[in-house]
Amino acid sequence: MGNNCIKSAELKCPSDYDKESFDKILRLFDRLDSTGDMIVDKTEMNNHELGLIAEQHNIEEISNLAIKKENQKKLYEQNIENIKKKVEEKLMTDIETELKEHQFRIDTINNKITELEKKTNEEKRDMLKKTISDNKKSIGFWDFFKYMRDRINKFTFN
Repeated sequence: MGNNCIKSAELKCPSDYDKESFDKILRLFDRLDSTGDMIVDKTEMNNHELGLIAEQHNIEEISNLAIKKENQKKLYEQNIENIKKKVEEKLMTDIETELKEHQFRIDTINNKITELEKKTNEEKRDMLKKTISDNKKSIGFWDFFKYMRDRINKFTFN
């Protein structure tokens, strides 16, 4: 190379590449390869044109990195939004489930209250006997004492 040593017969333009651009690359490489050995070595690296190419390469790299950074930022923001959406959906599902469970408990309590309010006096007495004496036929004093000891002051008797 160097001093227009390139012979087009030695290097052929690839079939899938533009011939005019290929010829420009050949001429530029010829100027960079001052020794004509088809290699741009360390001693030839201080060439002004190679400096311009290096600067353009650096600009392209910075530009590519800036684009990658922006894409990563967009991906990050999108991931954050997706996570927020999933968390909100999960939170709403959990809240709805919790509300249903609490409503079920409230309904159960209301049903028990309704049942208790409908009981006859005899049913209420049977229920009390069962609570105090645990399925015995009658209420013994000590069972009655255990039940009443913390309740006695809630009652007023004439």
